Amino acid sequence: MYSKSLILLDENDENYKYSLQYFENSVKKYGGFYIGRFEVGKDGSNIVIQQNKVTYTKMVRDKALEDAQVFCAGNSNIVTSLITSYAWDTALNFMCQNSDIQYELAVTESAEYGNLNTMTKTYTGMYTYNGQASDKHSNIYDMLGNVYEWTTEYCGSGIPCAYRGGGYCDGNENVTFRFEDFTYKAYSPLGFRVQLAIQ
Repeated sequence: MYSKSLILLDENDENYKYSLQYFENSVKKYGGFYIGRFEVGKDGSNIVIQQNKVTYTKMVRDKALEDAQVFCAGNSNIVTSLITSYAWDTALNFMCQNSDIQYELAVTESAEYGNLNTMTKTYTGMYTYNGQASDKHSNIYDMLGNVYEWTTEYCGSGIPCAYRGGGYCDGNENVTFRFEDFTYKAYSPLGFRVQLAIQ
């Protein structure tokens, strides 16, 4: 699987700052990166990264990409984009290393650790199991379940794009899963997460 942003871009290309090499250069320079603590939600007509918001779903991949890229358009210090699989896997590795169940977290299909197979989509960051916050690991919410998330990943198999993670509507998937799909598909259980790099 390859990220669409692996295509080498000249630094003068208007899309360069959204490329994987720009992101990797930022990580090397500043020692890390950020991802949204929550899936993107809706607050009226605004998109937000906040807990307890209606999960923003049912957009085609390119709409998710556009919304992610303009998320903090007024801040000249950061570049926002749709999460790459590089960032997804790095965040997952961090979560597993800091989890009591270690790498079991990456393969579990249990709703105890995330909103999997509950048939109920929740607000951002609000899934609980036996009264306890469940899909919260290393202070990152909803990666194991709730809604699937569009990524920049390019599959190259004739079905060009991918979304990642587990979802509330299926119990046979987990946080490591990737699903190849077309850019024009928009599902109720499909949203996205924002990635941030420092300029």
